[in-house]
Amino acid sequence: MAGVNDFFSMTKRERRGTIVVLLVVVLLLAISYIIKLPKSVEVDEVTVSDVRAFESEVDSARVAIDDAMTIKASHKKKASKHREKRRKSSGKKKSKSHPQRNVDPLPQF
Repeated sequence: MAGVNDFFSMTKRERRGTIVVLLVVVLLLAISYIIKLPKSVEVDEVTVSDVRAFESEVDSARVAIDDAMTIKASHKKKASKHREKRRKSSGKKKSKSHPQRNVDPLPQF
């Protein structure tokens, strides 16, 4: 049983070292908590106007892309109708076209 007492007994230097290590761990935890606290951000009027200008530019670009896509789609329809007429007259079977799949947006984190 002498071995068990030696396991639980500490010298004065060991106790001080353990206390110092515990204090360091507590300080590190406190510092990490303080760093992660939300900080108040002052919004500058110039920044707000820049963001609004950027958003309006992006929205107008999206409209231009949508218009371009509808124009391309109408050209494809006209070309495909012309090809179908040629295919029917040549006696070849019409290949099945796969429906266009919608692309889901990526999640934002």
